[in-house]
Amino acid sequence: MYDPNEELELVEQTKEPHEFNLIKRYLKNPNSRTKAIAAQCFYCLGGDENNMPDSGWRDDIRECGCRPDSKPSSQCYLWEFRPFK
Repeated sequence: MYDPNEELELVEQTKEPHEFNLIKRYLKNPNSRTKAIAAQCFYCLGGDENNMPDSGWRDDIRECGCRPDSKPSSQCYLWEFRPFK
């Protein structure tokens, strides 16, 4: 006999957990400009495909001081497109 709960259980088991590593998210969808910019911000804060940056990285992206009009060594032309504004 058909049991819809069994099917729901199977779907829940195969669901991938939410990925917090923005570089891995980008690699899953490399045609996304938004994900590419988010991955660059993540990398700039010390994250990579295997490592997360320090805790609070979302706030660090939000409060990033690398505005395009800042001194040349800290300019980032992606600043206005950064995630977590």
